[in-house]
Amino acid sequence: MRGINYIVISIGLISLLLIIIIIRKTKKVSKIGVLDYQKTFNNLTFDYGLSIARNVEKIYRLETDNFKSNIYKQTGSAGMLAFDEIIPYGWVSLETFWRNNKSKEPVGIYNSDNGYNYLQFAGNGGFYTLAEFLRLHGNNAGRWNSLNEQQQIAYNETISNIETIYT
Repeated sequence: MRGINYIVISIGLISLLLIIIIIRKTKKVSKIGVLDYQKTFNNLTFDYGLSIARNVEKIYRLETDNFKSNIYKQTGSAGMLAFDEIIPYGWVSLETFWRNNKSKEPVGIYNSDNGYNYLQFAGNGGFYTLAEFLRLHGNNAGRWNSLNEQQQIAYNETISNIETIYT
């Protein structure tokens, strides 16, 4: 009987370990917390439509080296610069969005080693901020990169070749 109990407990512990490994592989852990990307992009698709959600994913993939860059890990954003020290941090077009969606507004500023200051977001706030920015600018992904029209065209061409996984 004692041998059977040992086997049952061992199987239970192995099963628990496998569950933990599977959960860790499907969720990303960073300084901003645990974020389920598939759920986030499903919600973005529901809230903003597939085209905007897909551009958000492509921009994040390009700007964050597929969600692996240190800037992303520190900020949860696709490289959103802080142009001022107080809200709206130089992003006047997003002020109303942040005022109406407190859980999506920046939670701080990250002073990076590259000399730039980036907005920090908790959870999926950076994703939603980018989606709202795209909505406000007619889903022109190039506008995220530059005010210059030629640079916008080049940026749009670059992200058109990026494969998405979640959208």
